Amino acid sequence: RGLGPGGNIAAGGLGFLAQGFEGLKRPLTAADFGLKNILGLRGRLPGIITLASGALAVGLAVGLTRLTSQAAKAARELENATHRTGLTIEGLQELQHAARVTGVPLELLSTTMQRLQRRAADANAGNKGLQQAFRALGVTLTDTEGRMRSTEDLLGQVADGLNRVENNADRVALAFKIFDTEGGRLLPLLAEGSDGIKALREEARELGLVISG
Repeated sequence: RGLGPGGNIAAGGLGFLAQGFEGLKRPLTAADFGLKNILGLRGRLPGIITLASGALAVGLAVGLTRLTSQAAKAARELENATHRTGLTIEGLQELQHAARVTGVPLELLSTTMQRLQRRAADANAGNKGLQQAFRALGVTLTDTEGRMRSTEDLLGQVADGLNRVENNADRVALAFKIFDTEGGRLLPLLAEGSDGIKALREEARELGLVISG
């Protein structure tokens, strides 16, 4: 159901095969070895083989088409997410693994990385409140040449900064300032610190979960 004409052909062929081999479910008798029955089976055998080959080919084609379509959709979603978050395709996949391991929803990861990038840019542009929040965490927004640091770099700095905050209420408040209300839900990932996040990213590569863009 839902496979279209090709799928219906395959289903019909498989149904015919099932009927053709239904007799194998009962015990064989001497009558089954009669010349008439053997010749009858031999006459139907090419048709059975042809139907089996056709059903298999159609089934594989349908499966490959679906797989290709799903892979293309996933690739588009991944590319769109990199534009929103400022992460590389590889970096996003690595952080998605880290999020899964620490129980952070992938949608939340994408949203918070987007906010981190935007709020770092706002702080660098002069937003006093955000400047104060990043400064309290010891985050350096730009490199020695004045260019904005990458989202991955900023995430590691923020994680280490939050882990240095001893009071839990203060830690959550600072997470809210950087990531908005979703900051509290991101804390399980941030608790890993930059070293822990780096280790999880490397693990994603070792497991073959990262596809180069």
